Amino acid sequence: MHLLIYESDPGGHRLNYVRLLVSFARNITERVTIAVTPGAVETAEFKTHVAPTLAEHSAELRAEIPEHPGVSLAVARRRGAAFIELVRSHRPDHVWLPSGDGLIQGWGALSSRARRLPAGCQVEAGLHRVSWAYPARSWKGGFKTRVSGMLAERAGLSLWNHVDPIGYDWFLRHRPRQADRHRVIPDPIEVRPAKSKADSRRALGLPEDGRYVVNVGLLDERKGVNQLVEGFLRAGLNDNDRLLLIGKCSDGLTALLGRSGVQAARDAGRIVVLSGYQPLETLLDGLAAADLVCTPHQHHVGISSVVLRATAAGRPVLTPAYGWFGRMVEPYGLGVTRPLGDADEVASALPGVLDEVVDWTPGPAAQELLAFNSLDNFERTWSFRAAERAGLSPALPRPWVNR
Repeated sequence: MHLLIYESDPGGHRLNYVRLLVSFARNITERVTIAVTPGAVETAEFKTHVAPTLAEHSAELRAEIPEHPGVSLAVARRRGAAFIELVRSHRPDHVWLPSGDGLIQGWGALSSRARRLPAGCQVEAGLHRVSWAYPARSWKGGFKTRVSGMLAERAGLSLWNHVDPIGYDWFLRHRPRQADRHRVIPDPIEVRPAKSKADSRRALGLPEDGRYVVNVGLLDERKGVNQLVEGFLRAGLNDNDRLLLIGKCSDGLTALLGRSGVQAARDAGRIVVLSGYQPLETLLDGLAAADLVCTPHQHHVGISSVVLRATAAGRPVLTPAYGWFGRMVEPYGLGVTRPLGDADEVASALPGVLDEVVDWTPGPAAQELLAFNSLDNFERTWSFRAAERAGLSPALPRPWVNR
């Protein structure tokens, strides 16, 4: 069997998915090809995480996916055409798309002949943003997401791997006859030995006293980090309570962090920023240093890996109640949801929630969720279909349990 792993968008945590898929693909077949964009191989994430894994597992790298920036339908169609062209060129038996969002819409926008796969080839995709399963905020937005869904369903996927259970729920309601082509899959979470707040703060060179509100990863306005900064300063917390931000800052957030009032808080040590690309261990130390992990994303479509990693570190979260947050945070006992639509709402929520979660620990539902999102279950889930087609007897993955 020839297995192709195709990743056309190297942003965010997607290259980590590629790294993990490569690490166990050779358990299924000796012929594994990884296709990425030329720009992907130049990123720090690729050089740090993916390149050593490729060398270790002797996988073939093809940095030949054309880079098509933009989000228009024409761009999506070009991405879809590039995918079909590469598949027809390499003729794999099975294809893993770690991040199918956008690409499958472009694939579905092609003519029936242009989107046809080689005989015997099956494609399964990870879907992170099934936007048409979320409430539309306007008639125009609703129209666009419906068209997106229609085009996605025209693509020739054999298996839809939903990282977000909201997308899975939508298909069960609206396409019940296709249920066997859809499943919820894990977002892979590394669970390391428990680390105390004090040890984590020492590892980061931070003061050990006071309470820490933390956000990690890509730090930008879309994730509401600007409102978190302003809300923290307005919240009237103790002088030794701190806001810790770890990750890449957008230009807008960088400008906010340089303003006089915010800069004064940074100079006083109340706002601590570790900016730029940070290794996973630093991000995990940041979460373990927290008294509260706050992710005030606005109208966010899809899951939050930060929330899952905070739970794995044994730390509670504060989120809005929209979308995946409302579906997961309180039902699974991961923390608290509050209105966080602007800086004033963040400021209003922080003092009470910090007091409320003093004795918080992950309960049975949270532990069940972590077990589902384990690295072992990630491997079992992604491997299952391809391993069956290769004539193997793969271990059954842990099933998804709705709450």
